[in-house]
Parts: sequence; structure tokens; C-alpha cells
Amino acid sequence: MKKNLTTVIIACVAASFYQCSPSTDQKVAEARNAIGRDISKEKQDVVNDLRWLRDDINDRLDEVSIKIDDASDKSKDGLDEAKLNLMDQRAKVEKSLNEIDQSADASWDDIQQKARDTSNDVKVEFEKLSARIENALKGD
Repeated sequence: MKKNLTTVIIACVAASFYQCSPSTDQKVAEARNAIGRDISKEKQDVVNDLRWLRDDINDRLDEVSIKIDDASDKSKDGLDEAKLNLMDQRAKVEKSLNEIDQSADASWDDIQQKARDTSNDVKVEFEKLSARIENALKGD
């Protein structure tokens, strides 16, 4: 009888400990939610960076478009070329934004790397174009 009572007490204690600790499924779900929040934050950071870059390109395109009208023929050629390059860079940024918008969390790593590469490439090209635009304007 004591043996049965001891077994019952041990079973009750084990059951109470089991109910107090979160289940493995719950821990896994919490970890997935945390990863999902991290991915969402990373996506938003990359999207914000690309939008900032796109807006910067648009501002520069507006400047170039205004300056083309008043530029000499020699400067117009350089400014037209710069404008086309800026439009090409903006298209790359837009493509990355669309890829991010359509991405699933499972493919995020690949898309994130491509988006960051695009952002870095466009930033470098944007700086080069800015220098060319300034040089074209000095030619007037």
C-alpha cells in the first residue's frame, strides 16, 4: 500500500511540474514568432533604406531635368547621359523594392542579400553620377 501511495504521490508531483513548465511546442512557437518579428524588422529597415535612396535619386533627377533646359549643348549631352543612368539606377531600386514586397520569410535571406547589394551598387553609382553632373554643369 505504501508503495502504491508513493507511486501516486510521485506521479502527482511529476504531473504538477509538467503543467508548470511551458511545453516544447510553446517554446518553438515563441521562437518562431521572435524570428518572424526579426525578419519583419530587417525587411522594414532594408525597405526604408531603398526608399530613401529612391527619393534621393528622384530629387537628383528633378535637378538634372531643370538644369538641362538651361545648359549648353556640350553640357546637355553629359546631363542627358546622367539622367538616363539615374533612371536606370532608380529602376534597380524599384525592382528590389518589389522583390522584397513579394518575398516570403523563407526566401528572405537571399532577397535581403540581393537588396543590400543593389543598394550598395546604386549608392556608389549615384555618387559617380553626382560627380559627372557637377562636371557637366561646370562646363557651361
